[in-house]
Amino acid sequence: LKGHEGLRVTKVAFNPKGGKVASVGRDSVLRIWDVEKGEQTQSLNGHENPTRALAYSPDGKIIASAGEDSRISLWDGDKLLQILQGHRDFVNDVAFSPDGTILASGAEDDRIIFWNVASGKQGFTLLGHADGVTSVAFDPKGKLLASASKDGTVRLWDVATGTQRQILEKP
Repeated sequence: LKGHEGLRVTKVAFNPKGGKVASVGRDSVLRIWDVEKGEQTQSLNGHENPTRALAYSPDGKIIASAGEDSRISLWDGDKLLQILQGHRDFVNDVAFSPDGTILASGAEDDRIIFWNVASGKQGFTLLGHADGVTSVAFDPKGKLLASASKDGTVRLWDVATGTQRQILEKP
């Protein structure tokens, strides 16, 4: 699948309902591809700088993209639903909760932010990493969030309270 104009592709995600894959990269464009046909079906421009992060909601209806402009774009098809702003540096990863109601974002500003997907309002801001957050992931039940950082730790957070539950690091 070619379309990012020779620039590096930074993230891909399959639509959980099947048939489509999305990609983002250094060209700042979110591209949607038909897997069966091997063709690009959509090209969405919603970022001013290269994109690094991408995730589909569990129902496959919403796509979150984020990157070096420190903002997160939420898409429904080709419609930009909203732009979430709260990070002070590059957003490295985004993840939807299993029920699709919360979006977690991790960034170079060492912070993780929970967002209400329906309203776009910012929820908990999780602090504890000493360096950029590189990855975020919800457990299958949506009760815990794991975050990884350049500081060499993985931290587990309680989603309901926003409190840190555990730090996992090399002995």
